Amino acid sequence: MSEATLTAATPGQVLTSGAVVLAELGGGQPQLAILTGLPGNDMARIMTVACPGSDEVTTRVTACSSLARAPHDLDADQQQLAQRLMIRLAADARDDVEQLREQADAAHRKIASMRAYAIDKHLDGTICKDGLNAFLAAHDLDLYQPRHRAQVTIRLDVEVYGADDQHDAAQMIRNCIDVSSSDDSDVWITTGPDLIVSDVQSLPDD
Repeated sequence: MSEATLTAATPGQVLTSGAVVLAELGGGQPQLAILTGLPGNDMARIMTVACPGSDEVTTRVTACSSLARAPHDLDADQQQLAQRLMIRLAADARDDVEQLREQADAAHRKIASMRAYAIDKHLDGTICKDGLNAFLAAHDLDLYQPRHRAQVTIRLDVEVYGADDQHDAAQMIRNCIDVSSSDDSDVWITTGPDLIVSDVQSLPDD
C-alpha cells in the first residue's frame, strides 16, 4: 500500500486501544502498528517496529490524522507482525498490572505501618485514644477499638429432672447451658466445646 492510498481514519473507525492500524510515519509506505492509547490533543500512542523489517518493537506518539484502518485481509508478513505486536502488547499489559499490584501492596503495607505506629504511640501514652482516633479518621483508617480476652470459670449447682442416669444428666446439662451476648453488647461471649460437667450425683426422691 502506497502513501497515496492512505486514508485518514475517523475516531469511530479505529481509534480504540488495541486496534490494528496503518501509521504514516514518513519515509515510505504506511507501517503496521497497534494503537495503545490516546493521550489527547488529537495525538495517538502506537506500538510498532523501529523500522520496516526490524525486530525492535518501539512505542511512538503520532498525530491521529496519520492513522488509517488496517485492511481486513493482511498479507503473511503483516499477519506475523500484527501477532508479534499483540504478544508484546499483552506482555506489557501483564507487566503493568504486576507493577500496579506491587505498588498497591506497598501502599497497603505503608498504611498498615502508619496505623500500627500511631497505635503504639497511644499505648506508650504519647497520644490519647481520642487523639489517636482523630488521626486515624483524618486519614480514612479504621478506628482503634482495643479488645481484651479472658477465661472465665463459673461454678454452678444444677438440678436435672427426668435423666435416666448420671451420664444422661451430664449430657442434658451440656445441651441446656448456653452463654451468649447480644450483637450490640460491648462484651462478646463465645462458649467453647470444653464445658466440663463433673461430680454428678443422684438425689433422693423428695
